[in-house]
Amino acid sequence: MIAQRDLDRANSEAARDEAITALRAASTAKVQQLNTIRESLLHHAEQIVEIHQRLRSAPGDVNTDDVQALEHAAQGMVTLLEVLAVDHT
Repeated sequence: MIAQRDLDRANSEAARDEAITALRAASTAKVQQLNTIRESLLHHAEQIVEIHQRLRSAPGDVNTDDVQALEHAAQGMVTLLEVLAVDHT
């Protein structure tokens, strides 16, 4: 993380204050990004639960729309989890 590196290398109080401000801003942006991903995962999970409940109430009555919606929700979750797995910043 660049802000952390700048903080580590700061050799004056002014440079340190500037680096701390940048680090706070980067941390806030990261938390906002993680909250957005969390909201998307929650939405996909709610879709899966909703479809499951529909399928459970009508056993044997699986339609193409439900299957596609399940696939879309699951793929969305996989994509978001992959983003989290490779994001080390």
